Amino acid sequence: MGVLYFVKHAQASLDAPSGDLSPLGWQQGRRLGASMSASRVDPAIVATGTLDRHRQTVAAMTDDQPVDVLEDEGWNDLDHASVLARHEPVFGDAEPTRAEFQEWTEQAWLRWASGAHDHEYAETFGDFARRVARAKLGLVSRLAPDATAVVVTCGGPIAWVSAALWAGWGPEQDARPWASAWSRMNSVVVNTSVTKVALAPRGLSLVSFNDHSHLERVERTFR
Repeated sequence: MGVLYFVKHAQASLDAPSGDLSPLGWQQGRRLGASMSASRVDPAIVATGTLDRHRQTVAAMTDDQPVDVLEDEGWNDLDHASVLARHEPVFGDAEPTRAEFQEWTEQAWLRWASGAHDHEYAETFGDFARRVARAKLGLVSRLAPDATAVVVTCGGPIAWVSAALWAGWGPEQDARPWASAWSRMNSVVVNTSVTKVALAPRGLSLVSFNDHSHLERVERTFR
């Protein structure tokens, strides 16, 4: 039986437009790398999106040892800036509390996913869901039946892979009925958490979601 490990990238620096990892992010990545090494995870393929935070998370996990990486834009996240910009903040011009910012973010995600405003977005929720599905299917087509892959990506794709597998969703179906489940899952994906998917003859199945047991409590972050 093959296994896919979906890893959310480590914490990025808020003041680094390129998405470079923060010092804590590098620490998170090293902890995950040590944990996977101790568990004898030996991937045949390491896949990432095309963001610096993806590449640097791999570097942290491997102590900067050279690794052949399969890059695929399909593993990039939704365009958060665009999605947030099209939903008026609930807090107006004031500095938001953490709870207010999270509420605004989740409302913006659901507005985007509703389909009622598709003309306002360069990529719709349905497009996003199918993009992630294509990346997943492309990766599986490269794997031997009993091989292991590690995918370093973002919370959005991980939440959608998980929600879609749980729901039995296929790319020919409407993704909108599962938008609320996706939003709730996306909001809790911890940096460098691991979501495990089994690859069996009958298809893919979700084994575990958002495992971050390799991190100390003070090291757990979400953005």
